[in-house]
Amino acid sequence: MNFDPKSSKTVHTVSQIFSLFSVEREEIGVREVSQILGLSPGSIYRLLSSMERCGFLQKDVNRKYRLGERIFEVGLLFPLHSPLRKIVRPHAEELAKIFRTNVQLAIPRKAQPSSAIIIDRIVSLEDPIFHSLPFSFDAPFHCSALGKSILAFLPPEGRKEVLREMVLTRYTKNTMTGMKLLKTELNRIQKNGFSVDRGEILRVYIVLALLFFKMED
Repeated sequence: MNFDPKSSKTVHTVSQIFSLFSVEREEIGVREVSQILGLSPGSIYRLLSSMERCGFLQKDVNRKYRLGERIFEVGLLFPLHSPLRKIVRPHAEELAKIFRTNVQLAIPRKAQPSSAIIIDRIVSLEDPIFHSLPFSFDAPFHCSALGKSILAFLPPEGRKEVLREMVLTRYTKNTMTGMKLLKTELNRIQKNGFSVDRGEILRVYIVLALLFFKMED
């Protein structure tokens, strides 16, 4: 099988384009992508047009691009096909029923080791605060109850490696941006068995109870 370096480069560029979208950036134009990636506007236009025709992007009236329906459909398959979700879901439903609260399942991101990705959530109708929160699949390790709990219980070497690469972005006045303070918080979480979000990413206090499953080969 012949390997085409040109095709590989195109795939890499497409992945870079997708990575430009975030909660803060919901649309992007040809010129902006060109400047960020250092590629010609003509090349970027052809790529964005092809992605639009495939349904992975859609163009607004202002001629900027946003994520399309197809990327949403494909993205939904990831949590649905996750073996971990299939195992944990019944236990999560039981927890939500017993405690009448929300339950979320998340795993560390491979491409972005400073946060976790939420692959399942059960939302309680009895929690009006949770319904008012912005919908997100992302749980930063340093400023979300869910993220801090995962980071706290990583193996020591794995945690050290993550902490070395982390950028402690400030979201609110309560966000911990000092590494010493974060390490103290992680030790506290290990001791107590739960983590608390003190309005560190949103101006809302959230307590997260933890349930861990030890997976044997």
